[in-house]
Amino acid sequence: MRLRDAMERVVRGELAPPPVATLLGISLASFKDGEAVVTLAAGDSHTNPMGTVQGGVLAALADGAMGWARDEDQLPAPGVEGHADGDRAD
Repeated sequence: MRLRDAMERVVRGELAPPPVATLLGISLASFKDGEAVVTLAAGDSHTNPMGTVQGGVLAALADGAMGWARDEDQLPAPGVEGHADGDRAD
C-alpha cells in the first residue's frame, strides 16, 4: 500500500496510526503535498514536573507531522534534530 493511501485510511479511521502516535495521542487530521495537520490533546500524562508539555512529546509531534507531510518519494524523510542544555542551580 502506498503511503498516501495509508494516510487517507488513517484520516478516515479505517487504519490505525503508527503505534507511537496512538501511545502519545497524536492524530493525523488532514494532509496534502508538503503539509500535514496533526493534533494532540495534551493531558497530565504529557507534562513534566513543571506542568508544561514535555519537550520530547513536542518533538514527536513535529517529527510525525514532518513525516506525514513529506513527498512519498523524498528520502531521507525530514526529521527533528535537537539539542538540550541544562543549567543547574546549586
